[in-house]
This record gives sequence, structure tokens and C-alpha cells, in this order.
Amino acid sequence: MNTDKVILKKKLDGQESSITIRNLTISDVTETYCNWLNDTEVNKYLESRFTKWDMSSLLKYFQDKSRKELLLAIIDDDTTTHIGNVKISSVDPYHNRVDIGIVIGDKRFWGKGIATAAIEIVTNYCFTNLGVHKVTAGTYINNKASIKAFLKNNYMIEGEMQDHYLTPSGWVNGIYMGKLRK
Repeated sequence: MNTDKVILKKKLDGQESSITIRNLTISDVTETYCNWLNDTEVNKYLESRFTKWDMSSLLKYFQDKSRKELLLAIIDDDTTTHIGNVKISSVDPYHNRVDIGIVIGDKRFWGKGIATAAIEIVTNYCFTNLGVHKVTAGTYINNKASIKAFLKNNYMIEGEMQDHYLTPSGWVNGIYMGKLRK
């Protein structure tokens, strides 16, 4: 996806720390990133869990996806550590909407409000810089942390798809959320 270099910063609510969101680069495609995708706790709600990732497959994914989607890295400013990613995909120029997905791969940063802050930053970027009318996202119904992060950013639950995802414990519903530009 052709875009200018993305660099977005936000101080985390009530904390001294901040994050930067920038374009994902080839130098971010590391063994650490690969390990996130193979970690059953991290990939529990990701479609990437169906692939056994190695550096070769991750590099191919990066090269293929970065042509048509915007892949962004979430960086912890205090440590300059790459801690997660945001993907802007399903770009629909006719209906002026995009879909976003997020993963906080570094478990040391879970529960700190980073996903909520990243969703805010990227949603605002989509409205302001990409000029879209609507941003959408979807997740498994039992991914309470993700649903909470989107709801905190004033996304609305627009629908529930019955038995939409197959998990190791059986079928679960999918939740679809959206936010309109005001």
C-alpha cells in the first residue's frame, strides 16, 4: 500500500511512557517477531496460528502484504523495543473504508493500555491522513481485551457472526465493530 512514512506518537494515559507507531520495516522482521506468531498465548486469536512460522515464511509474508496493506510497528519509546503491530487492510476505495488488526506480541507489555492507545492513533490516522469514512475491526467473541480496547475508542459493535471461528475448544462467534468519521 503506497503511503508516506508513518510516524505517530502518543503518551499513554496516566503514565510517563509513550509509544510510537511507524512503518514496519524489514529490520523488524526478526526471530522475536517470528516467535510471537508461534506463541500459542499471543496467537490465540490470530489467523496466523494456522501457520508454523519461520524466518523465510515471515519475510515472504512481509514482502507480499506490504505491497497492498499498511503494516505498522508499535514501538515502546522507553526501550525502543518493537512490541507489536497494526495492520491496515481491506482498503475499499469505493466505499471509503478500511479494516485494522492489532497484536501486542511482547507479553511484558500486555495490560498497559498500549492496544487502546495504538487503536486510537491508527484510527485517527485512517480518518485524517487516509480520509476514510469508516474503520472496521473484527475479533473472536472471547477476546475480551481486544473488544474492550476498541470499545474504549468509541467503536460500536455492529454484529455478531454465529460459529464464525473454529478454535481448539470448538466454534466461537465473531464480533464485528466499526467507527465512523465524525
